[in-house]
Amino acid sequence: MKFTNREKKGSKDQYFVVRTSKHIKFLLQNAKRSGVISIHLGCLDQNLLPDTIHTIWIAIGENKPVAMIEPNMLAPLAKDQLQKLLLTKKIKKVFFDSVKECACLKREGLAIGGRKFDVSIAFQLLNAGLAKKKMGLKDIIREYMDEMETFSFLLEKMDDTIKSAIEKVLALLVLRKIIIKDLRSYDLIETAELEFECVNAVID
Repeated sequence: MKFTNREKKGSKDQYFVVRTSKHIKFLLQNAKRSGVISIHLGCLDQNLLPDTIHTIWIAIGENKPVAMIEPNMLAPLAKDQLQKLLLTKKIKKVFFDSVKECACLKREGLAIGGRKFDVSIAFQLLNAGLAKKKMGLKDIIREYMDEMETFSFLLEKMDDTIKSAIEKVLALLVLRKIIIKDLRSYDLIETAELEFECVNAVID
């Protein structure tokens, strides 16, 4: 299994399906090299089970294919390896809404370890008292459009398609880099990290 540059390939080369423990180990090795991953959850939109996860999307680099994981399709050993990846402290995990997404993962029997970065919380810190309501991923991408132009597709169509999921999870990596610069400019890094650490207390 080899990674390819997503900008030079078609949509089929932008992601790979993870089903075996071998796939997870491969993902873990590459995640350790990058030191950071972003996570996006595809959830079933049903009245009875609105937060049931059907796919977990993991990005390990802006120009690397994204891993698509279907939890129900994983063998027990593969799920154990996935848990190891999610608990690894050396790998930072980027979420859009870590409270909701970590709670959903917990219901699937998957815990998150190590440091987190929550795009939504960080953006709220930078805009304290200015935003009238909590902004979605599309709104935040629009705010940084000069640096997020390659993700303009999401402003037109943000749905549950594979293409949309790939762009969402990759956008989180880019937004993290942009927002960290702003947090440093306003001396808010430590405040943000304290906020991120509170996520576990909220979901427990």
